[in-house]
Amino acid sequence: MLAMSFDRYTMQARVLPVYIVVLPAGIAFAVIYRGVSLMELLSATTFAPALIAALLAQIGRDAGYRKQSNLWERWGGPPTTQILRHRNSKINPALRARYHERLRRLLPDVDFPTSIDEENDPIAADDIYDMCVRHLISRTRDAKTFPLVFRENVNYGFRRNLWGLKPFGIVFSCTAIAAAAFRLWGHRVDLWNAPPGIVLAAIIALALLVMWLFVITPGWVMIPAEAYAERLLEASEQLDVQ
Repeated sequence: MLAMSFDRYTMQARVLPVYIVVLPAGIAFAVIYRGVSLMELLSATTFAPALIAALLAQIGRDAGYRKQSNLWERWGGPPTTQILRHRNSKINPALRARYHERLRRLLPDVDFPTSIDEENDPIAADDIYDMCVRHLISRTRDAKTFPLVFRENVNYGFRRNLWGLKPFGIVFSCTAIAAAAFRLWGHRVDLWNAPPGIVLAAIIALALLVMWLFVITPGWVMIPAEAYAERLLEASEQLDVQ
């Protein structure tokens, strides 16, 4: 199958978020067109990512990247950069010093900023930290050698891309709820005998809407983002000095 040619990151972090977004649209279709049962549609759409994985992957990726800078602005910068900053009082100073020392060995030609340098020009200091992080990313792409880095990167990509797709998720969920409510209105005299498929569709759509509104938030995305930043910097200990 086409889906099998995509790695775990593409399927879980890019394709799956888009599938979750469009699921309510499928629910609405099944509710409105009575010839299609909900279970039949759910079964069919389960394989949709395998058939259009390339398109879904690009949609999920673009939505996440467009919102990533917004997330970093909310957080005060990328988590990896925050960990490396001298002025970050939330990080263990001894651990930060160890990261700095390791990065100096990995990148001996880089003039690493001191706390005074960072205070005088924080933007320039962040640029150097960003360069160091990009170096680490380029050398830790092997999922087998750095499984913890890869796992947290997948988790972060999944949540980031869901956050990027949130407006669409809310619209589609509301559409599915409206479609189910319209059908249930026809059974208002005897709701207990309403078709179970419509009731199930309404419950699923409502649960998805609650998820979009109250679960998928910047704080929810930050959890794996910080975990990824920590695993990435820890991986510097495994790298050989070039």
